[in-house]
Amino acid sequence: SGSLFDITIAGSNYAGLTFTGSSCVWTSQGTSPANQTLTFTEATGTLVIVPEPAGIALAVLGLATAIWIIRRRTAGNHS
Repeated sequence: SGSLFDITIAGSNYAGLTFTGSSCVWTSQGTSPANQTLTFTEATGTLVIVPEPAGIALAVLGLATAIWIIRRRTAGNHS
């Protein structure tokens, strides 16, 4: 309970990140080695790691390719 005045991240992948907070929500300044942004909410104790936009785009592209392949195989079986 109460307010946090600073947050320390342990571990080699996230060492060196600093956080700034307002309204009990803390956001990392800078990014992790994987270009992720971290957000910590005091009220819930939840730490959210937001992936870089390129990672999201790659996941969407992979999903679209898988759907396209499945549809092609399914359409070929009905001929």
